[in-house]
Amino acid sequence: MLEDYFLLVRRIHGLSLSPSDFWELDTFTTQKLLSMELEIIQKEQEEYDKMNNKTVYVEQPEGNSDEMNDIVEMMSEDIE
Repeated sequence: MLEDYFLLVRRIHGLSLSPSDFWELDTFTTQKLLSMELEIIQKEQEEYDKMNNKTVYVEQPEGNSDEMNDIVEMMSEDIE
């Protein structure tokens, strides 16, 4: 949770929570803020990659199920 606190107070200007205030927030609020911020970070990364002509290529062997392909793709995105 300390990583979540650090991410939110560093990225959201005007969010001035002390660590104790952060711990007192309900879990839904904390997770919603974090989820929205992570979506923004992902979109920023995609825009940055497009500006620098970077493409993501994930090799998917034949015969894998759609579910397995989704998992491989999701894991590849986390590495970058």
